[in-house]
Amino acid sequence: MCRWALDAAIPQTATATGGRYQFQDDWQFYDTLLTSFGYPGKTISWEGRSCQGMKDYGRDRGSAIFGTKGTVVIDRDGYDVFDWKGKQIDQYRTGKVTSTSDLLGIDNMTDAHFANFVAALRGQEQLNSPIAVANVSVTMLQLSNISWFVGRTLHLDTQTAHVRDDAEAMQYWGRTYEKGWEVTV
Repeated sequence: MCRWALDAAIPQTATATGGRYQFQDDWQFYDTLLTSFGYPGKTISWEGRSCQGMKDYGRDRGSAIFGTKGTVVIDRDGYDVFDWKGKQIDQYRTGKVTSTSDLLGIDNMTDAHFANFVAALRGQEQLNSPIAVANVSVTMLQLSNISWFVGRTLHLDTQTAHVRDDAEAMQYWGRTYEKGWEVTV
């Protein structure tokens, strides 16, 4: 949503910091992560607190787009518009309520995305999120993970999303598959 609003694709930089703070168990990944993606004249930041129940703007999930004249807070159920002083000046609701506070990502919007993907494969519908658009979003998540793994800001080629001048970070770009499980096209 934020990339669409800002007309942003592959960022110039990606940085992430966080850790496993809420639970002390054998889970390999963070439960708290702050990540930022740098673009010329704009930044997209994401904050993940998957094990924390505190809501922002009364929402479990969503986006806040801070502009030069105000802020739009948007999620799957609608949006609210605020002026620069924080006064609400507009609102829209879809009329549907989505459940998004679980730790598994199981909700009706996720189900709708999967159903749309399957229908598109069968030639019954157009994709709601074109592959090229979704690829950039997923690549940004992976870049965030790479930044977290290596513990530093990544400087990126904005055409390929490859990490520039950082061989250690680029080791995470691909994977070696077990014999017999290689991907073939």
